[in-house]
Amino acid sequence: MILLGFLASQSVLSALGRVQDARLSETARLHVEGLSVALGPSVLRQDVWEVYDILDRARSAYDGQRLLLSIVADERGRILAATDPRRAPVGEEVAGFEAGAVPPDAVRMTGDPVLRVAAPLLFQGRQIGQIVTELDVTDLLAERRNVSIWLLFGNAAATALLAFGGWLAVARILRPVGALVSAMDDSKGAPRPIAETDIPRGDPGLSRLISTYNRMTTAVESRAEAERRLAERERFVSLGRLIQCAFDGLVEARWTDDIHAEWIRNLAANSMDTPISRFEATRDRMKAVLPDADVVGYETLIPGLSLPDLDDRHVLAAAIVGKASVIVTWNLKDFPAAALRPHGITCVSPDEFLIRLHALAPEALIASIRRARQNLRKTIPSAEEFLAAIERQGLMGLSAIFAGKTRRLI
Repeated sequence: MILLGFLASQSVLSALGRVQDARLSETARLHVEGLSVALGPSVLRQDVWEVYDILDRARSAYDGQRLLLSIVADERGRILAATDPRRAPVGEEVAGFEAGAVPPDAVRMTGDPVLRVAAPLLFQGRQIGQIVTELDVTDLLAERRNVSIWLLFGNAAATALLAFGGWLAVARILRPVGALVSAMDDSKGAPRPIAETDIPRGDPGLSRLISTYNRMTTAVESRAEAERRLAERERFVSLGRLIQCAFDGLVEARWTDDIHAEWIRNLAANSMDTPISRFEATRDRMKAVLPDADVVGYETLIPGLSLPDLDDRHVLAAAIVGKASVIVTWNLKDFPAAALRPHGITCVSPDEFLIRLHALAPEALIASIRRARQNLRKTIPSAEEFLAAIERQGLMGLSAIFAGKTRRLI
């Protein structure tokens, strides 16, 4: 746009220059031709006063404001008369005024405020002298300067207007891309889909791009949800290590029907491919092997307890009635120490609990963990695979204990 504006301005200035040059050339030519006709006899007679009178009348007849000075010299090159005798005294050489002068048909705007024109004085086909004229072109320079300024402002305004229009057009075109970028920037690690109303239907390519992005976000969300469910299931599975320890007599477990219902409900929600009957069978086996672990009669304590999540009060109530000293859970924040301390109960994660148990009875714990691996009857994992599963379940401390000791799990 700037280049087009520059070229257009140059074209206008060039056209203006040609018009001005033509005007100057025409003025100079008419002036010289008119003087040649009028001055011929007077120059031949060397009649200075008659020549001066003709020059004075010629200045008014043509363009008195533009003709600054007109000089007439004889054939010897001496000045006969001038419109300003003080600048060009009679009898002086005219050569000093011919410096930089050009013929009438060669007059051009050069940027100088004064131009000189020199032409032979012809009479009846013979050169009898010389005419030198100074032209004042200040007004033409001012005209060109004003035109240049207006062109500059006009081009700037046109360029700004076109640029603004282009910006609006590009902004409208890129608005869906901006929405796409915004959705990706605001995602905070999880891509956010773009609303159907924001998808441009008039641009098939962009529409396909955003639709593909939305499908990708759906796939990412589905994968994240699957990973979350898997991680949640693994965390529940990690509690199986504690159940094995209870089966082996290393700890005394306590639970309630409400606790069983809660873990079955959560595990079923994160294991849609596993029938709930399988979890219920596990519960029944736990209750059969450890009948003394069931706690009843705790419900009356629930209203008097306070926890961040009121739905967790039944766990604390069961721990109090069952005379448990530790609540083992991954949700440590739901059981703050200040709420448990009055009842002589603490809360630890499964990993921390197993680490402490290892410190108290290392050999017994190792044997219990080994039996837990061997009890996976469908596909008994290798010791290395079993340790990797323990890590996935969040039992990092327990995994560190067995690092380099996998043979003890065989």
